[in-house]
Amino acid sequence: MTDDEAAAEERNETLIAERGERAIYRFESKKPDGIWLTMYRGQDRIRMPDGRDIEAPAHPTFASEDQAREWLDARED
Repeated sequence: MTDDEAAAEERNETLIAERGERAIYRFESKKPDGIWLTMYRGQDRIRMPDGRDIEAPAHPTFASEDQAREWLDARED
């Protein structure tokens, strides 16, 4: 599956919470049977030495908002 095909299988991505360098997004993912499921994705930002922020390559996905918020709150500085 190409990146464009994968993107076509997701919709309605919305930022729902941020804490420090972490954020969680709610989105809908289309199952093979055509049903749309609400899912949650975590996103870490990394501060580069030159001051730029970039997105970390890993994007953990969660089935519930509670799981996503637990991940968001688990950040240790």
